[in-house]
Amino acid sequence: MNYFSLEALLDTEDGMETTVRNGSKNDDGTDAIAGVEWFLFDGTAAGTVYIHGNNWIGFGVAAAQLNVCNRDGATYTILRQAGRLNGWRFLKLRVKGYTYYKSSAVQYALTYELFLLENGSMFLNVVQTPTAASYLGTSSLVCGGAITALAITAPTQISFYPGDAEGKSWEVKDEAIRLPMAYDTRWLLRAGGRLYTVADGAPVELAETQPTAALFRAQGMAQAPPPGALQALGAAQVLFWMGTQEVSPAEFSGVVRGLPVPQQVVTDNISMAYGSVKGVRGAAIDASDDVRFAISFDEGGTWKVHDGAAWVEDAVGAGMDAAAFRSITQAQWSEAATTGHYMLRWRLPGADSYMKSAVINYVN
Repeated sequence: MNYFSLEALLDTEDGMETTVRNGSKNDDGTDAIAGVEWFLFDGTAAGTVYIHGNNWIGFGVAAAQLNVCNRDGATYTILRQAGRLNGWRFLKLRVKGYTYYKSSAVQYALTYELFLLENGSMFLNVVQTPTAASYLGTSSLVCGGAITALAITAPTQISFYPGDAEGKSWEVKDEAIRLPMAYDTRWLLRAGGRLYTVADGAPVELAETQPTAALFRAQGMAQAPPPGALQALGAAQVLFWMGTQEVSPAEFSGVVRGLPVPQQVVTDNISMAYGSVKGVRGAAIDASDDVRFAISFDEGGTWKVHDGAAWVEDAVGAGMDAAAFRSITQAQWSEAATTGHYMLRWRLPGADSYMKSAVINYVN
């Protein structure tokens, strides 16, 4: 799965797989979890990640190199996920347990997510910490004899940036990871059949009318267009280009809010014309309950929803909610997704409505 939003991966078990630790108690043992050879820590590849019941982690070695509220506790669940974020490969591990081995009371609960990233960096998202201060344990990074204390007394985010190619030194910052795109990316706008770039915050019409790789490179914006440019054009489409054939953007992510209400968002026509794509398995939607969705398989000519029994035309724009969207099965997708492309439309009816992400999972 390819992600272009870190937020879509935080504090969620969506897309994660179970491991050897799946609800059973690990009091004082060490679990060996499949790692990744492309990540180095202290000069060693993290082909196996070792997670101890006392909440320490070792990268390629069964030793305490990352301590997260380490004390005499127990782990119960370790989940694993591999994918790409901003084009970089990542490994995500989600650990749930307690910092007191004799109790599973909420005051001792600990949940954290660790990301290993292909550019050599690490990111720790601490979701839940013990409320009993005396059970917070010790948190630190240990590498090559250097010990860096970590301030983990409440849910927090910590990023680790390598000082060298072998991960033998680290810069530690209390922040969400700053992860650039792995590939060249560019943005353009389209409205009324015309293409636009942005200069000094305002849309600038281009002579060209067809988006090409050369045009994106020459005229495209390096950052997403500012809100003022979108407002100036009205109903504009945002075009995104990425200079690689290794991956294709399979996720639309970000929080879309708009005033005045209601607001409607329509995606560009999304192609499934990739050799490995055999169909659609299903969709993961993160949106408020009042958002309504529709899908077009003929470039916006008609819009359809699934009512649980069949695909029906959404002639009046009533749409379907996120739960109905998520419930569309692979077989039901196969009935309609026969054109090799699709468009998504969603309507945000209120000021507090939100659409955070729509992930379309393909059959490969």
